[in-house]
Amino acid sequence: MRREERLRFCKMCMHRKMDLKQGLICGLTDRPASFEGNCNDFKKDEVQAAKIVKQVYQEEEKESSGTWTYIVIALVIIRIVLRLMRH
Repeated sequence: MRREERLRFCKMCMHRKMDLKQGLICGLTDRPASFEGNCNDFKKDEVQAAKIVKQVYQEEEKESSGTWTYIVIALVIIRIVLRLMRH
């Protein structure tokens, strides 16, 4: 399991702790997470989890609205080209 995968748990855990040298670490061990699969000491921080879910939702929403913008622009360009071809 890579560190990025472990951090998905750690970012929402009540035991998380920030260390200036190591980054996000476990407050119980004062070390970066080293578990495989699931952490036996994981305790969900509901407030932080809600913030993360909201952030992910906003990023996905922004990304999808950007896609629609490109689709609309493409349709406008196609319409202009078709009009020019008729003349």
